[in-house]
Amino acid sequence: MMRRRIRSAAAAAAALVIVGLSAQGGGAATPAAARTPIRHLIVMTQDQRSFDNYFGMRAGVDGIPDGVCLPVKAGSGTPCVAPFPLKGSGLKPNLRGTAAAQQVSVAKGRMDGFVQAQTTPHSNGKDAMGYYLPTDLPVATQLADHGVLFDRWFSFVPGSTIGNRLFAVSGTALPDTVKVPHACWPERTMHFDRHQDEGESWSVSVQYSQPALNI
Repeated sequence: MMRRRIRSAAAAAAALVIVGLSAQGGGAATPAAARTPIRHLIVMTQDQRSFDNYFGMRAGVDGIPDGVCLPVKAGSGTPCVAPFPLKGSGLKPNLRGTAAAQQVSVAKGRMDGFVQAQTTPHSNGKDAMGYYLPTDLPVATQLADHGVLFDRWFSFVPGSTIGNRLFAVSGTALPDTVKVPHACWPERTMHFDRHQDEGESWSVSVQYSQPALNI
């Protein structure tokens, strides 16, 4: 549980979708014919969640261990918060994943600051220990049943959503990036340079509580 929390504690402010990659791209000297009928690749990410929050109780995964209880204040031991089902609790977690929250979560290597990291004037931080059962999330569960579920995935950047999204499409990130510049970043997104050079289309869409906008 404690190890998982730091992996997925980077909260997010937006969903990112990458579209328009043809199966024939690649920029090879002699383009190979497509081996599958795949014409587009769409990557979607959901935010303000942890792996344990969604899949920690799924059978067979490296999820929530028995008997875990994280302290309200890092290093204090007690009182502590045990994992609990979110359905029926009235809580709707919106986990903070700023660089500062990451540092509190790690707690100088003790890995026991996750509740404290989520504590704000408006929250007691126990959201960090909430989880859904597979039956609570039928769509996510069906996707996991028919695909590959990464239960040992690490965030690229120990900080905000935008930094992690930038890394996902460019392989690099600026320190503690918390928002997208109005003029976008000057660097080209190198994952897509080859596709763009081949004349293939791609886009990154970000949706907040406002209408979606393309960057």
